[in-house]
Amino acid sequence: MAALRLSPRHSPFMQLNRHVITICLIGTVIFACPIAAQQTELTDGKITDAIHQELFIDDAVSSHLIDIGVEKGIATLTGTVDNILAEERAVKLAQSVKGVRSVIDRLLVKPVARSDNEIRRDVITALAVDPVTESYEVRVNVDDGVATLTGEVQSWDEKKLCKTVTKSVKGVRKIVNNISINFTVERSDNEIKNEIEKKLKLDPYVSGYLITVEVANGNVVLDGTVGSAIEKNYAYSNCLVNGVNRVDDSGLAVNAELEDTMQKQLKFKLKSDDAIKRALKSALTWNIRTREFDIEVEVQNMIVTLDGLVDNLAAKQAAGKTARNTSGVISVNNMITVTPAALSDEEIARNVKNALIWDPILERHEITPQVRNRKVYLYGAVDNIFEKQRAAIIASNITGVADVSNEVSYAKQQRQARDEQIKSAIKDQLYWNWYTEANDVTIRVEDGIAHIGGKVDNHFERNAIVREAFDGGAHIVESKIQVSGYPREFGFRAYYNDDNELIKDYHL
Repeated sequence: MAALRLSPRHSPFMQLNRHVITICLIGTVIFACPIAAQQTELTDGKITDAIHQELFIDDAVSSHLIDIGVEKGIATLTGTVDNILAEERAVKLAQSVKGVRSVIDRLLVKPVARSDNEIRRDVITALAVDPVTESYEVRVNVDDGVATLTGEVQSWDEKKLCKTVTKSVKGVRKIVNNISINFTVERSDNEIKNEIEKKLKLDPYVSGYLITVEVANGNVVLDGTVGSAIEKNYAYSNCLVNGVNRVDDSGLAVNAELEDTMQKQLKFKLKSDDAIKRALKSALTWNIRTREFDIEVEVQNMIVTLDGLVDNLAAKQAAGKTARNTSGVISVNNMITVTPAALSDEEIARNVKNALIWDPILERHEITPQVRNRKVYLYGAVDNIFEKQRAAIIASNITGVADVSNEVSYAKQQRQARDEQIKSAIKDQLYWNWYTEANDVTIRVEDGIAHIGGKVDNHFERNAIVREAFDGGAHIVESKIQVSGYPREFGFRAYYNDDNELIKDYHL
C-alpha cells in the first residue's frame, strides 16, 4: 500500500473536520483515517505534521501560505502572513510542539497597504490611549511599513510593552525597537540573580529547578535543561529584569523527553495560604500593569480574593490573571474596583472604535462600541471566538474604560467528525502538547462531548488538557480531572462549552 501524506492546509479532507488526517491511496480509492493517537518516535516528519496541525486549527493564524521544514528538531517557517501578530503566534505555536528544539523565523509580513504617515499616526495614538504607555516619551518613525521606536523608559517591561502596542496597528510589517532603558536604581548581580531565580521557580510554565543562573556585571547566563523551545523562550523572558544588560541562553538544552515529574510536583506541591500570598504579591510587583497599584491580597483555603483601587480595567484583569497563574491557587475572587480617568463616554467610544479599526486582526470586521457610564458594549460579528475575545481585550486596554460587555457574535463551526475520530484527535493533541503528561488521563467521547478524567500534577496541566480537547474537535468538555495532592473536596466536575467557557460546575 502506498501512502500519500498531505499537510492540513493542502488537504481537501480538512474541510470535513479539524483533525489531522492521513490520506491513504489504494488503486483509485481514497479514504481518510485518523493518525495514531500515540507516537513512539519524534521524527522530523511527525514534528512537521504536528506543527501543520497546530497552525491549521489556530484561529489566530491564517496558515495557508506558511511552509514548514524540520531538520534535527529545528523548525524553519517560511512564507507570508498578513500581520506581525500572526507571525508571532505562528512561531510560538511551532515552539510549543513537542520535539522542537528551536524555530527559525523566515516569515514575511505582507500587511494591508497603508501610507507611512497613517501608520505613524495610529501608532502614536495607540501608545497615547493605553493607560500604561500614555506617559512614556516614545518617538515613532515609519519607513516602508517598518516602525522604529526611540526614546527612553525605565525597564525591560516598559520597552516590551511599547513594541506590543505597536504590533496592534495594521500596516506595520516590522518593528525596530531602539528604545533605551535607564535603570533608575543600580542593582547588584546578587539581587538580579535572586529575582530571576524566584521568577523561574514561580513561573508555572518553566522547570525552574532544572535551570542554573549566573550573573556578572549585569549579564545573565542560563544553563541547564528545558522540555521545549517555548519553555526556553519563557525562561529567557523571565531574565529581563531591571539591571540586566543581556541574556545568554545558549547553554539551555531542549530535551523533549525530559523526565521532570518530580520537579513539577515539587514546584506545584500544596502551599500554605501565607506562601501563596507572598508569591502572588511578588508576581503583582513584577507585572507592568499592576505594579503601580496597592492591590490587597487575601488567601483562605487556597482561594484568593483581590481588592483595592486601580485606574484602568486592564490592570484589574492583569491582577486576576496573575492570581490564577500562581501555583496553589484554587480560584480567584476579583473584587478590585476600577476608577478610570475622567473621559467622556463619547471620547472613550471614539478611542475604542479607532483601536478596533486599526487592529490588524479585526480591521475587516464591523464592530460597534457603545459606551454608557464608562462601560463599553461591543456589537457586531466576527469569524471565531479568538476574534471575539480580542475585541474585548482591545477595549479593555483603552484609557477610561471601567468595564466591557462583549456582545459580539460569531458563527460556530458545526461538528462533523465521528466520536472515535474526536477521541483519536484529542489523544494526538495531548501527545504533541509540550506541557501535558496524559498517561493518567482517560478520554471518552459520546455525541461530540468529551468526558475526561484521571489525575494530573497541577491546575495548569488540567486546563491545558481541556483546551486540547476542544482543539481535538469536542464541542463540550466534561472535566473530572483530579489534581495530585489536593484533597478530594477540591475535585470537581466542570462543563465547558466550545468557547472554552465554564458553563456549570459542582464538586464531586
